[in-house]
Amino acid sequence: MHERAYSYFCAGYFSMLERDWENAVNNFENAIQWDHSSEKIIQHLATCYFQLGKNEKAIYYMEKLAEIKPDEFSVRYTLATLYESVGKSKEAIREYEYARRCKTTKLDDIFLADVLYRLANLYINEGRMDTGIACYQSMFDMKLVTDPVKIYYEIGQKYFEKNDIKKSPGIFPESKKG
Repeated sequence: MHERAYSYFCAGYFSMLERDWENAVNNFENAIQWDHSSEKIIQHLATCYFQLGKNEKAIYYMEKLAEIKPDEFSVRYTLATLYESVGKSKEAIREYEYARRCKTTKLDDIFLADVLYRLANLYINEGRMDTGIACYQSMFDMKLVTDPVKIYYEIGQKYFEKNDIKKSPGIFPESKKG
């Protein structure tokens, strides 16, 4: 890391620890001028902008980080949740799909379950029930869910809400098994 970038980075990091997000952003923005590809600077910029409620700027930096680390589960997961937070469903779906294909560790399982759950709901909200149900099924197949009854109940509710009751009776018996 360039000496000036390091100096600004340290000041930004200290500000971030103090939850002084504005000063942290200013210092990290200065640092990035000296080191354009530092993963740490980029990630901290995304974090600070998120903390400031500037999700579009956070997305910008997470997209840059995704270019540098395209197969990193946590990067794709974070980018997807940011897209979802600003109502960009198609982009969120793309990133959640990317995240679910990334290599994960046992520690990532809780987040992988969240990816599949969010993805299922996004698909269902788009009217793609079968694709959403397949995401739920992946959660069951991978044993990421400890209480499937609640999810089977939710699935049945979704079919009911979509007025597709013919499929929902097949779901409700599953909820009795759990």
